[in-house]
Amino acid sequence: MIGFGGIIKKIKDSVGALRDRVGVPYVFGANTIIGHLNTMYYHVHGAPFIYPNVGTDPITLTSSAAAYSTDGAKVEIIPANSLTEDFDIHWIVISDISANLFGYIKLFTGAPGEEVEIGAPEPVSRTDNFSAEKSQYTQIPQVPKNTRISAQFIDSTTQSRTVKIWLKGHVYGTEL
Repeated sequence: MIGFGGIIKKIKDSVGALRDRVGVPYVFGANTIIGHLNTMYYHVHGAPFIYPNVGTDPITLTSSAAAYSTDGAKVEIIPANSLTEDFDIHWIVISDISANLFGYIKLFTGAPGEEVEIGAPEPVSRTDNFSAEKSQYTQIPQVPKNTRISAQFIDSTTQSRTVKIWLKGHVYGTEL
């Protein structure tokens, strides 16, 4: 049987401390009520970012010369240790699709040669009459602070093609 003091401790452990946040990576049942509330608040109101930074040219991704090949280069977008709070990426801004094609942009975490795919937005395309150069929503897991992000372009043609991108997201805090 648990005494009154044990009940109070259990309640405090469940409610949590004022500055709690949900842990990254998320572990079901390991977070407090206040941790969930703070994380939801910063998900909406956390400091926004764009990479590369405003005033900098977008990053050019180049596909492999083989159709739908995953051999194309993975290009660093957000360097390790750049974002010192946990973060999310919600938008990929796409521009300058180099030719008529159907393709994908994949996002990765990890050091060069050790990348792990974390997501991809809707496919990109260009025809003679239409080009999908826009901000595309993407959903990825919450990313731990100081994590490197890279991207890769895969397309339907048998020639190397390019696309330019920026990543837009937010940190789980008030400062970048």
